[in-house]
Order: sequence, then C-alpha cells, then structure tokens
Amino acid sequence: MNNFGKEIKRVYDAFGPVLVYDDGNKRYLSFGDDDEQGCILKHQPTRIQYTYVRAMLLSLLFDAAPGRALLLGLGTGALANLFYHQLPMARIEVVELRQAVADLAYSHFQLPRDPRLTVSVGDAAAALVERVDRVDRVDSSAIQYDLISSDIYHATGMDMQQAQQSYLDSCFRLLAPQGWLVVNFWQEHRQTELLEQLYALFRQVWVNSTDSGNWIVMASNATLLPSDEQLKKNLKLCNQRLGFSLTQVATGLRRYR
Repeated sequence: MNNFGKEIKRVYDAFGPVLVYDDGNKRYLSFGDDDEQGCILKHQPTRIQYTYVRAMLLSLLFDAAPGRALLLGLGTGALANLFYHQLPMARIEVVELRQAVADLAYSHFQLPRDPRLTVSVGDAAAALVERVDRVDRVDSSAIQYDLISSDIYHATGMDMQQAQQSYLDSCFRLLAPQGWLVVNFWQEHRQTELLEQLYALFRQVWVNSTDSGNWIVMASNATLLPSDEQLKKNLKLCNQRLGFSLTQVATGLRRYR
C-alpha cells in the first residue's frame, strides 16, 4: 500500500495504468499501485521534489541559460515546467512515450500550454533518429540543442535504450558544440564500459551518485569550463535563482578521469 494519498485519476493505455494521487499538499504520478514516477508540490510546482532531478539540474552550473533544450521523458512535467519558468528565452521540446502521461501533465500537474514548450508523443530513440536525419538534411546548427536531458523509465524500471551506444551517438550528434547531455541512470548501471562509451564521444564526462540510488551522468564537448571557484559562485547564484538548494547534490559531482 502506498502513502501517496487519495487516488483522484486512473486511466489505461496500451502500456498499462497511469494513476494520479493527491495528499492535499503534493500530487503524484504512478504507473502502478506501488510505483512512484513523479511528484509536484501543488502550490509551487517548479520546486523540484526529487534529489535525482536536482542533481540533473547541475548542468546549469556550466551553462546557466541553454537556448534550446530537448527533454526525453516527461513524467509530471516538473522539469519541463521549471525550465519554462526559469529559462524565459529557451525553446523546450519534450518527447514522451505515452499520450496519457502527456494529457495528465497538462490536466493534473500544471504543465504550461505555450508554443515555447512543446510535447510530442513517441519513442525517445526513434525521435532522436528522426532529428539526426534532419541534421543530415539541413544546416545542423539550426536544429542542435544546448541541453539534452534523458530520463525514460517504465513501471518496471529504466528503458535500456538510453544506455545503448546508438542512443548516446544520436544525442552526441544533436548537441551544439558547447551543449550538455544529462542522463538519469540507476546505480546498478554504474560501470566503466558505459563511461568509456561516453568518453569516446565527449571531451568530458561528469558523474554524480545520489542518496536516492540514482547515478546521474553529464557529458559535453565544451572546451571552456568554469574554475572551481567560479563553480561555487555559479552554485550560489543558481540556488538563489531556483528558490531551492542544489548544494547537497553538488557535493557528489565528480569529473570522470
């Protein structure tokens, strides 16, 4: 039995149930009775509740204002909502596998409806391939991303596509020269082989283990990095800007090799 409060919505699609719970203060998204996919604070939906999502936000220490972002996996839409409000000049694209999840993000989790934030329904890997094809046909600089964030999970765990070489290659192809890739893995995926795959593509790879059992990996071909002192200043500014602290999750951030 979960502690998510009262079930207020349940829908079904080809992948199974999608449920919404409400405890008065928070609202939860679930893919099963004991599954927790996402959560928002109802009166402040952009205040990120999960440690691992806060760890994913640490890419903002290196690029505080990405102009174009691609989010793979929507969930409650909390991250997309945050970027929408915190990056007023950014264009944000989201790819979500399930139409039911996208519909509930709008109807129950306060995801904004705005041309600057678009949600398309489909498989993340296929969406990447389609975008890579566009890069090959037209001027790549016109459709590259400053940030790609991948967080694709099902009721049974992580979608293993996001650990495959072809998936990572596609992300690499779609990133702007100074862009950042951020991927949410579990600790069980923590392995040298995966890091070496990324290191073969990117100049730098950063890792962060969280106390929630997640393993966040960030990779970039950026040539100029802030100094340690500047990173501390950026962290302080980021905390002030977001209205909540990333300081605790930042202590686990390490550069691979």
